Amino acid sequence: MLVASCCLSCRAHLRVPDGFQPDGGWPMLGGNSGHTGLYSGHLRLPLRLLWRFRAKGPIVSSPAVVGGVVCLGSLGKKFYLLSAWDGRLYSFLKMGSSISASPAIGGQTVYFGTELGDDAVYAVDLISGDLRWKADINDVSESLTLAHGVVLVSSGSGSFHALSTEDGRELWRFRTGGQVSSPAAVAGGLVYFGSDDGFLYALEAEGGQEVWRRELGGAIWSSPIAYEGQIYVGSFDGRIYALKGRDGEVIWSFQAGGGVSCSPAACNGTVYVGSDDGKLYALDAENGTLRWSFTVGSPISGSALASRELIIFGASDGVIYVLDGRTGQLKWTYQTGRAIVSSPAAWEDRIFIGSMDGYLYAFGEGVEDSTASSQAIP
Repeated sequence: MLVASCCLSCRAHLRVPDGFQPDGGWPMLGGNSGHTGLYSGHLRLPLRLLWRFRAKGPIVSSPAVVGGVVCLGSLGKKFYLLSAWDGRLYSFLKMGSSISASPAIGGQTVYFGTELGDDAVYAVDLISGDLRWKADINDVSESLTLAHGVVLVSSGSGSFHALSTEDGRELWRFRTGGQVSSPAAVAGGLVYFGSDDGFLYALEAEGGQEVWRRELGGAIWSSPIAYEGQIYVGSFDGRIYALKGRDGEVIWSFQAGGGVSCSPAACNGTVYVGSDDGKLYALDAENGTLRWSFTVGSPISGSALASRELIIFGASDGVIYVLDGRTGQLKWTYQTGRAIVSSPAAWEDRIFIGSMDGYLYAFGEGVEDSTASSQAIP
C-alpha cells in the first residue's frame, strides 16, 4: 500500500496496477461533461451486492470509474483508488482536509479537489504516481468537470475557475454574486453553471466571456445538464427549468413540491430529477409534461443514473432505488446504513454508489456478498 500526505509533500504516491488502460467508463459526475447521467450499458435485475469498501468517514462525493479503477474521496480526508472488480484497495492519499467534490479522470491523470483547510485542486498521474500539479482554490466542494484540456472548478468563494490540465495554470476566472455550489456542464463550446445569486450562467469555454445569464427563482446548487441542445437545471424555488442552450430563453418550467438541489438525468426524451419533497419526477424533455412521479418520502439530494430501461438513485432514507424508466414502477431496493447524497456511477454493467455510512457499494451480476442483503421487487 502506498501512502502520502499531499498537504505536506510535493510528491504524491497514488498508483494503479500495471496494465491500466484509461478507456471508457464514467470519468466524472454524470458520466460526461454534459452531466446527462446517461449509461448506455445494460443492467440486469435483480442487482447483487458484489462488494463494499469501508472508507474513513462519510462519502458524499460520487466515484469516477475508468479502466477497472474506482477513484473516490471521503470526508475522512482520504482519496482512494480501488479495483472496480472486487473493491480491493490499490492505494490512497491522506489529505489535509475533507473531500466532497467528485473527481474527474482524463487520460492517465485524476483531478480532485479539497475543502475546509487544505483548499486546492490536485492532478495526479495514475501511472507514475507523481503529483503533476496543485492549484490553490478556496472551498472546492463541488464536482470537477473536464473538457477539451480544461478543468472547470466551482468555488464556495463565489468564483469559477478554468485550469489547464497540463500544468494547472489558471486560464480564466469568472466571479458571480454568490457562492458557486453548482458543478459545470459543457456543450457546444459553452460552459453552464449556477450560483447562489439565482443566476444560471453561460460562458465561452475558451476565454470565459459571458454569453448570457438567466435569473431563475432561487439559488442554484443543481448542476445543469446539456441534452439535445437544451439545458435542464433545478433551483431552490422548487422548479425544474428547460432553457435554450444558445441564448438562455426559458422553454418551460415544472413546479416540484420542494427545492431541487440535485442534477437532472436525461434519457429517451425524458428528464428525471429528484426533489426535497421526496419525489422523483419524470418529465417530457420537450414540453415539461409530467409523465410520472415516484414518492420516496425523504429528500433526494443525489442525481439519478438513467439507463435504457432503468433509473437508479439514492435518497436521504439510505435506500438505493431502481425504477422502470418508462412507468416509474419500483423494481428493486437496497438499504444502506445512512443517508445517500452521492450519485451513482456505472462501468461494465456495474453500479457504484457511496453512502454517509462510509461504504462504497458495488452492484451487478455475480455472487452476492453474504454480509448484506437486497430486496427484490417482483
